[in-house]
Amino acid sequence: MEHSTYPPHYPQDGTYADLLCWHMDYWGTRPTGSTLVNGEPWGKKELRQAAFGNSSASESTRVGLGHWQGLGSAPNQSNGARIQDALFGKNLDFQIWAHDLEHARKNCQGAGNNRRTVEFPDPPPVPPKFESIPNLAPRFMGRDGEVGALASALASAEGSIAILIQGGPGIGKTELTKAIARHAEVVERFGANRVFVRLEAAPTAVEMQEAVIRALGCDPQYGLRSALNTLRDKQTLLVLDNLETPWEPPSEREATKATLADLGAAGLSVLASFRGREVVGGLRWAHDPEIEPLSGALAAALFTDIAGQEVLGDPYLDRFVEALGGIPLAIDLVARQAHAVKDLVLLWTEWERIGDELAKDPDFGEDRLTSLPRSIALSLASVRMGEAGDASYRLFSLLGCLPAGLASSDCTALIGEDAFNARGRLLRVGLAIQRGDRIDLLPPIREHARRNRKPTGADRERWVEHFIAAIEGLSSGGIAPGDRNRIFEISLEFRNIEAAIFHKITTDKIFESPDILLEFLSLVNAIGGNTIVFITAADIFGDHGDVELRTFCLQAHGEISLYHLDYESAMRAYVEAINGYQQSGDRLGEANCLSGIGDVLACTNNLDSAISYYNDAIEVFRSESNLAGEAKCTCRLGYVEYLLGNLSAAERNYSLSLQILPGDPPSSISAANYIGIGKISLAILDSNRAKASFENALLLYKEEGFQKGIADALTGLGDVALACNSDAKSAYHIYKKAIPFHRRIGNIAGLAGCLQTFASAALRLGDPVAARAAYEEALQLIHEADLVHGEAGISYGIAEIDLFQGDYIAASRGFGESFEAYKRAGWDLGMANSLSSLAECAIASNDHISARDLYQRAATHYEKIGNVERESHCIGRMLYLE
Repeated sequence: MEHSTYPPHYPQDGTYADLLCWHMDYWGTRPTGSTLVNGEPWGKKELRQAAFGNSSASESTRVGLGHWQGLGSAPNQSNGARIQDALFGKNLDFQIWAHDLEHARKNCQGAGNNRRTVEFPDPPPVPPKFESIPNLAPRFMGRDGEVGALASALASAEGSIAILIQGGPGIGKTELTKAIARHAEVVERFGANRVFVRLEAAPTAVEMQEAVIRALGCDPQYGLRSALNTLRDKQTLLVLDNLETPWEPPSEREATKATLADLGAAGLSVLASFRGREVVGGLRWAHDPEIEPLSGALAAALFTDIAGQEVLGDPYLDRFVEALGGIPLAIDLVARQAHAVKDLVLLWTEWERIGDELAKDPDFGEDRLTSLPRSIALSLASVRMGEAGDASYRLFSLLGCLPAGLASSDCTALIGEDAFNARGRLLRVGLAIQRGDRIDLLPPIREHARRNRKPTGADRERWVEHFIAAIEGLSSGGIAPGDRNRIFEISLEFRNIEAAIFHKITTDKIFESPDILLEFLSLVNAIGGNTIVFITAADIFGDHGDVELRTFCLQAHGEISLYHLDYESAMRAYVEAINGYQQSGDRLGEANCLSGIGDVLACTNNLDSAISYYNDAIEVFRSESNLAGEAKCTCRLGYVEYLLGNLSAAERNYSLSLQILPGDPPSSISAANYIGIGKISLAILDSNRAKASFENALLLYKEEGFQKGIADALTGLGDVALACNSDAKSAYHIYKKAIPFHRRIGNIAGLAGCLQTFASAALRLGDPVAARAAYEEALQLIHEADLVHGEAGISYGIAEIDLFQGDYIAASRGFGESFEAYKRAGWDLGMANSLSSLAECAIASNDHISARDLYQRAATHYEKIGNVERESHCIGRMLYLE
């Protein structure tokens, strides 16, 4: 310690009394203290006890301490050493002060030589201790894995360690660092030496250093190294919040690196949060994780915890979870609004009106913790984004329009040679995320871009034309049979293409090229997509008096709604479309809508009415000599007869449908008939015919690239292996091939059915755990889709698991529930199977009388549907039990 760094009022040349009083009353010098920062003043009794202990605190030392403070005498060498030890301990920073005090003691020996010569002002206020780690937000959740792993790394490291937590705006970096620093393992290692440094207002390395010094409880005028000296031999954790602030300016980059290096050289452990994704120099970061958004389940839990349990089960909760993108700040701020409103419908309406502006705390000024738009704006203002108008800003604006993000090739096509750097800048500031080859924005950030950063200049239309060009020619056979690669590539861009078409519709440019709608409908049908484009277009065309295009769009919306099980919307669209076709005299359009209504009725179990509409449609198709339409409706009639259990009538219609189109009929109609014949053959356990029919359908669907058809045909082949051949292993593997197809195209009904049969195969292979998991997923799907036969099948399947595990009471209850459900649906095969299984439970319970009765009833149902083998089985069991 240089003499020039003596603190204020230090009586370097004063008496022993002057120095002792300065140490006691002004500076509060203590062994754990500092030459830079004063401590609490000593009380006489406190110093006497520290120097001499209670047992030695005699009258002589009490009186002596008063003399040593200015009544004339100085202590002897022994007592002087005790006083020094109480003041300085073994703190090497105090060596000069200890020397000064000892020198004064020697000079003041002798009566009357130790008098006070100076007086001191009131002591300065005692600086606060280290800035301890702030409390966590009361609803911090969902990061247990990250907290545990990183806390363990901090606690178990030999020597110092540096960890850098990176991520985008509002993702929860600060809360995560606080949670780690407050973790029990970290507290055990570092104790009170955990220092929180706020760098949000420190845009230079000097200001960063001053923030660190103040957080350590020291005076910035003495510099960083002096402050770090106070931590000698102490294990200390420094938590640097918002490290990007001093790192941001290029002119400060090297100085900030040097400051980080100084922290590491001093032996400090560092835990830092950093907005964006950068290679930050100065320290060797042992871990630098990028924080991911919360999962859907955790996001819903956080939203519900803040908004209140009243929103649990609200259908708009899922919309908010998706719109807020798992960003904790966005969820917190919007859920607070929900807590007050208690009506998510109203809140969603406001979100649609103002977007991310809803994610603000209305009671506080806007900063990064109270406003999502402000937090996003801070990232946009980063010098790492480049100059205003640079390619990075253009890319951000384009991503606001593109819900599916951008593949690298599309990025280059739209941005040009600066695409690579633009991508890199958005990723480094944390605004964008990367998913494989694609760059994207999280939903609330995309919403901010869409509303506040619309593309300008040539970009305004370039992205629209680029994505619409992807579907050119589809309505005239652009997707060739077997061209599954093109279907897959286009499907990745479906939402971007949809956004481009929606843009054209709402800017009235759709009227210049109505073929775009036909091409888009071909894509929707090919991939099983869902969209509101057509109903929106129908409204716009209606406003402009274009009846023909409005009617076409209504029919298209009906077909899409039907595919996605929205029967109410489908029925409404078909009815309105029929009125439009009747006005224009388009008989074929009317027939297609009649057939569509028949489909809706069949799916909602109004089978007799469905037959009536199919027959009406067939009459029109015949009058117009439209063989394809007639064949399609005849095929659908076969399906309804199958649902009614009239297998012979069903087969007649399927066979007739195949005969209506001679030569080379459209593969989709032929394949559908083969699927139907396969199901009939399966119901009567004709395995060879069933297998051949499903294989024919699979071949045709593969040639066409029709994903739903492939999934249905594979499921049928699995059913043949399971039901007819008792080959559970083969069935299990076939179902595993079919399930991804059902998932990919969003075919809820098909997926639910395939999961049920997969579960049955898993059970036969002796895996009740996998079986029950599949049944539970299927049950969730059928509840979402309100499927007619679904719940009965689930009840039956879970009862089979209970039977397998020997729980005959639960099994009987489940089979009974499935029987009643199948009875309500009029499903003879389901009733027969349920009764037969109930008979097995009765046998297991030694109730042979009930078992015979149940087999008798089951045989009656099997006879009704023509399943001779199962009927014979039941009769045989009855005879055995007599």
